Amino acid sequence: MIPKSDRPSLVGDYRPIACCNVTYKVISKILASRLASTLGKIVDQAQSAFVEGRSMVENIHLAQEKFEKIHRIKKVSPRCILKIDLQKAFDSVSWGFLKSILEGLNFLGKFVSWVMECVTTTSYSISLNGSLHDMFEGKRGLRQGDPLSPFLFVLCIEYLSRSLNIAMSNPDFNFHPRC
Repeated sequence: MIPKSDRPSLVGDYRPIACCNVTYKVISKILASRLASTLGKIVDQAQSAFVEGRSMVENIHLAQEKFEKIHRIKKVSPRCILKIDLQKAFDSVSWGFLKSILEGLNFLGKFVSWVMECVTTTSYSISLNGSLHDMFEGKRGLRQGDPLSPFLFVLCIEYLSRSLNIAMSNPDFNFHPRC
């Protein structure tokens, strides 16, 4: 495991090392490439991370412009901004949720099966003082360093974005008055 901080003291302070065989890496790269080529058609324009042809710099500029506009208009009531820090984001992705997302976005069944096979076939072992201990199966999460993981995570975040957009169109739903 690789330490995430200068003085790691808990298991959560370490990043696991993924040891994948060549066959897995080839399949994962092919799936990632296919997913990357369609992401721009699926994901909202506001999302730019890992989407071909988009830059996160654009989002930074857009946010700056919005802040400046709000500050220039004197008659606008105070506003708030929501920033979400998704701690251990890749580790917390539910495999069932991911499968539902892929199916809900009408990916072909064979593609969904291949992706889920890549995601759900993880097993772990702990190395303690140089000795490997019993293997155990993963239950959720995406592999750090897997070329497929960032694209799958973007799809999960797209669900959150779409849910918020739907909520905004509901007259019974109100954001906080300062938002």
